[in-house]
Amino acid sequence: MSSANATSRRSGARAPSDVTTVRASRRLRAACTGVACAWVALILLAPRWASQAETGVTDGRSTIAALVRLAGARVCHQRPERSFHLYGRSLPVCGRCTGLYVAGAAGLLLVGIGRQPRVAPASAGMPAWWPAGIDRRAGALVAAAVPTALTWGLEWAGVWQPGTPMRAIAALPLGLTAGWLVGRALSQPDESLLVH
Repeated sequence: MSSANATSRRSGARAPSDVTTVRASRRLRAACTGVACAWVALILLAPRWASQAETGVTDGRSTIAALVRLAGARVCHQRPERSFHLYGRSLPVCGRCTGLYVAGAAGLLLVGIGRQPRVAPASAGMPAWWPAGIDRRAGALVAAAVPTALTWGLEWAGVWQPGTPMRAIAALPLGLTAGWLVGRALSQPDESLLVH
């Protein structure tokens, strides 16, 4: 590190290269947030646009709706009985995926509107009871996945069929945590802060 950078870090001012890096990371986070929010909007608009095609409206939106459904099929089973319905059509992803996407976009938005994350001092560690070698972010993600895993496991075992709203609700913690963690990672331009 140059002496100018070291001096600016001690005084609290940022070096020009640091400012550029922070701006770039904010732009990247904003772009990811925009893409996530656009995907959620497309998921919610696709049924309306697809139903308009049946009434004779041909302005390209029905093509977009078909492409969204096709993209959704790459990651989701799209079973109508496990999906929310709008305008007489099922969404292009199931209830669980809808919950993940909506909450993921919300997590990214929360990072963007919240105050900028602080870097924890090197001496700040996890409590003594925390297992050594497990990153707290990974622990948070695993904990957030428990409701989703629980509902999926109970469904798979044939014990409980929770219904579309419950599947979506169970997916919210995982989506929110994943979105938050991605947003935080994109907010911290220092590569040493990222999980390796």
